Amino acid sequence: MYHADLLGLLVGKLAGVPAIAWNIRCSAMEMGHYRRLSTLVLRALVPLSSLPQVVIANSQSGIRVHRALGYTPRRWLYLPNSLDLEKFQPDPSAMSQVRRELGIPQNARLIGLIARFDPMKDHANFVDAAKLMTANDPDLHFVLAGIGVDSRNAELKRLVESTAFPHHFHLLGHRDDIDHINAGLDIACSSSAFGEGSSNAIAEAMACGVPCVVTDVGDSAFMVKNLGKVVPPRDPQAFARACRELLGMSPERRSQLGLAARERVKAYFSLGSVVARYEELYQELSTAILKFDRQASA
Repeated sequence: MYHADLLGLLVGKLAGVPAIAWNIRCSAMEMGHYRRLSTLVLRALVPLSSLPQVVIANSQSGIRVHRALGYTPRRWLYLPNSLDLEKFQPDPSAMSQVRRELGIPQNARLIGLIARFDPMKDHANFVDAAKLMTANDPDLHFVLAGIGVDSRNAELKRLVESTAFPHHFHLLGHRDDIDHINAGLDIACSSSAFGEGSSNAIAEAMACGVPCVVTDVGDSAFMVKNLGKVVPPRDPQAFARACRELLGMSPERRSQLGLAARERVKAYFSLGSVVARYEELYQELSTAILKFDRQASA
């Protein structure tokens, strides 16, 4: 959101907008992976951070990171991402449907990574972990979905073909039925190396009753807590070991873990609760604007 924050501030000030809010959607980014312009925008935001009325962050880690960068807003506000629990929910029929759609055996165990192809998502870490897992369990299958995650991606295709079982990787690209795919997984993963704030992919999988293996980046550990596995980033051995531990549980135990994960999402990241907090914020800002206008016209 760095570019949007800067543009919104400039346009807002020129237009005389009385209340401006910034929104930070990441934690510690490794800017060397991106265009130099992005680094320059971030540097410009630091001294300007006291101008908005509020800086919203979707993660607690994002607040810590940007404080360390030098952000000095008038007010910090933590508002996590949210999701529709009616859309993302367990669906027992999805297990067989997804396997049928992928053309894999009904008893195949399926591990998923839902993430756009981006350096921060570290698909190489996931594929390396998958390579370690298939060495001892060739019946595993892996489904990957997201923008840029398809057979036209030469870099990803090379990673997959470096494994002993490239035909066990299913690259679906952008999909509009992520809820359906999630509900058909045995395990969902987030293999990010850096930059995560409040991960939509993790919350969506948890809401579908699927236990997760995540890297300790951003707020991922806070989201999963003890209802999944948290491992260091860029450590495929630890990632593979955590997946094996979840797969080693009985289906009933994994189901219990997944349902408890859904309850955690319901408590912290439901659409209604987060929307209500945004509405409260907008009401506060509009009340302050009206008060300022009355004082100015008096």
